[in-house]
Amino acid sequence: MGPISDSIVLAMWERAVREHPVDRALTLISIGEGGGARAGLAALPLDERDRRLLALTAAIFGPEVTLIAECPDCSAETELSFAVDTLGQTSAEALCFDHDGRKIPFRRPNSRDLAAALVVSDPTEARRTLLCALIDEPETPEGMLDRLDKALADQAGPEALTLAYACSGCAKPRSAPFDILDYLWRRIAARARRTLYDIHTLARAYGWTSA
Repeated sequence: MGPISDSIVLAMWERAVREHPVDRALTLISIGEGGGARAGLAALPLDERDRRLLALTAAIFGPEVTLIAECPDCSAETELSFAVDTLGQTSAEALCFDHDGRKIPFRRPNSRDLAAALVVSDPTEARRTLLCALIDEPETPEGMLDRLDKALADQAGPEALTLAYACSGCAKPRSAPFDILDYLWRRIAARARRTLYDIHTLARAYGWTSA
């Protein structure tokens, strides 16, 4: 993916600002990749979706991701950073887990699965809705779903990235979950607002139109 201009970043922000995060991720990828079909993007496993969001982050803001983590004990702030290209690739092998002496195949969740689970108000039922969509089984007892849940955690990629660090204040070992969509969207929103301000300033100074 080549460099992304400020005009494209502004288009991303204008299109996605009122969208649900599940839809927002697809909009950002679609615009960043030059108009990819949303149906195909919605079918991407979440780990692949987040790899594309990481690539988009690198194209707009550079290959280094930097953020601040706050210690829950001493409230000290620690700067964390990593290079996008240091994240390994997810295994392409067929996925399965053991249950009652059987190997049960499963797939990774995608945006459609996530959207279907999010409309279920009860958290327990939402979890069941998500997990049941990933296997083709006539009966899904809780023990089977627990094993599937563990298998998903074992195979997780950037969609479940956690950064380990030592607190800069108390030196205790800590970990911070990293949500690439939240990180990228905050930076896009900040740059879009700055771009709009620059447009406003130039237009007033020189009598230009916003275009």
